[in-house]
Amino acid sequence: MSGLTVVTASHTPSPVRTDGEASNPGPQLLSRGRRSSEATKRRNTASATSNDLREDTLRVWHCNVQGLYFRIPEIVAILRDMPQKPDLLCLNETWLDATTEQVDIEGYTVVARRDRSKKANRGGVMILALQQITDRVVQILSSAKAERIWVAVHTDQGQVAVCAWYRPPGSGTASVESLPTEIAEVRKDVTQMLVVGDLNVYNKKWLRFSSEDRAEGKRMQAVAQEGGLKQLVRAPTHWWLDLFDLFS
Repeated sequence: MSGLTVVTASHTPSPVRTDGEASNPGPQLLSRGRRSSEATKRRNTASATSNDLREDTLRVWHCNVQGLYFRIPEIVAILRDMPQKPDLLCLNETWLDATTEQVDIEGYTVVARRDRSKKANRGGVMILALQQITDRVVQILSSAKAERIWVAVHTDQGQVAVCAWYRPPGSGTASVESLPTEIAEVRKDVTQMLVVGDLNVYNKKWLRFSSEDRAEGKRMQAVAQEGGLKQLVRAPTHWWLDLFDLFS
């Protein structure tokens, strides 16, 4: 597909030994010493120049937060320490419901959100856009059959679709089977497509660090190949060195 010549994505794996939808302290920070004035200057310069969508890179950060409400200070601290701010934040397992009407993360605006239900629950996905580009990002689809949301990013080189998807452990292949229809619908109006998420799929031949094979992993491989999607993750994304999170 034509469009942006480079699309980068980074992933923060869960630091806690859990198989999804369990108590998790979320992203953890490494202790940091005081920054030198020169380092601070470099960081501020990068922050001021790194988010122009006329560049050839769209920066996407994915994280399974397992409870967003109490993780916001940690997320903000992580983002402040990044030399280049992500254009989009794609969050899994937000654990939000209708009682949380607003989410405030410094420098970002919520552009798409899908809670699992209106009552207290786990799961849930959210996409936030850097405030400088919020007017160039629009939600285009919320899946009726999966915890999956799509946005379109308007760039000088065409529209790029970005999807955030959470597939709970043991949920079968239903959400995988519904993906091709959504890909076909979204692809009509975009030049590139990126799917990120915690999918809990296993396929030893396709996902290098998988520890086993499961039906949903094999089906996900077939769907990705049929849809022209490429598996991009090249390192383990879970504490026991499994790979079951995908960027496509």
